[in-house]
Amino acid sequence: MILNCAISGGTGSGMANLFLDRIENSSRLYKKTTIINSIAPSPSMANNIVEPYNFTLGIGGLIDADMENKVMVNYNNEQLYRICGEMGIEAPGYN
Repeated sequence: MILNCAISGGTGSGMANLFLDRIENSSRLYKKTTIINSIAPSPSMANNIVEPYNFTLGIGGLIDADMENKVMVNYNNEQLYRICGEMGIEAPGYN
């Protein structure tokens, strides 16, 4: 199972933690390998002042998720934009 989430805002961090909580309580899904890809906010690209706080609270829930086979990969938002620029993608989006 793969979970992709941006944990700088309220919805991404809250939904990811709720989803993992539901998995922990499901005996059928609990033993499956779960890969969590999360995007961390960058201070220089923050849209609002509370992004670092949301990240701190959100990542705590993801780390504390009691799962047997969990892999977490965290990405820095600013570095992802830099990599996209080097690849010639000027305005990365969801397409």
